Amino acid sequence: MPPITQQTEHLQTSSIDFSEKNEVEVSRLLAHFQIGAEVEILSTDDEIWYPGKVVDLKLCEGLEELTVEYTTLFTDQHRLQKLQDTITADKIRPATPTSDQKSFEMMDKVEAFYNNGWSSGQISMVLGDNTYSVCLYTSMETILFKHSDLRIHREWKDGVWKMADKVKPDKKRKAAASSQNSGMDNVFLRRSERVPKRSRDTKTPFKSDRNPALTVIPEIIPAVDPFSTLAK
Repeated sequence: MPPITQQTEHLQTSSIDFSEKNEVEVSRLLAHFQIGAEVEILSTDDEIWYPGKVVDLKLCEGLEELTVEYTTLFTDQHRLQKLQDTITADKIRPATPTSDQKSFEMMDKVEAFYNNGWSSGQISMVLGDNTYSVCLYTSMETILFKHSDLRIHREWKDGVWKMADKVKPDKKRKAAASSQNSGMDNVFLRRSERVPKRSRDTKTPFKSDRNPALTVIPEIIPAVDPFSTLAK
């Protein structure tokens, strides 16, 4: 069993290492989330990102926690006291960078400002007067939004902003549908070659090599007097 002095040195070293680790974690948080920084907070209930700001940050038993104040959520009906909450670092991201996106196209992934926060969705229709029809992913609602209430969809991953991939049509499904339609066209062509259409104007009968038209010769039958006696 090692001497008591060695055990004490080991405990002191562990304590120093743990405090240094905490300092590293806090400095990593400060790099993106300084006190007073504008951020967006994820609500796991409805998958909406709400704007807010950081008011405090700390490490509690090795877990990164931040105290945030919401910009659009309040604790009272008169909207006087803003809501505050303590969250973990995985539920927060910096404020999304502004974009000079002048217009959107069909199938673009966007975020729409709805219910006091930003919801992810997709452009389903481009209308006039800078108006777009957007299908929201979480509620599956299709709602009309002005251009000013939309922004391009970005994702915060590994400490950097990344653009979302644009949805493209499934090439395999499209090719299979095209092949199926082509096969149906060939079936209809073969049927039309095998059974010619009857003319509605001339009322001519069907003609084909397999069933040629028959020539009909009329037969004249003389009239018979029922009161006459047949010759023997």
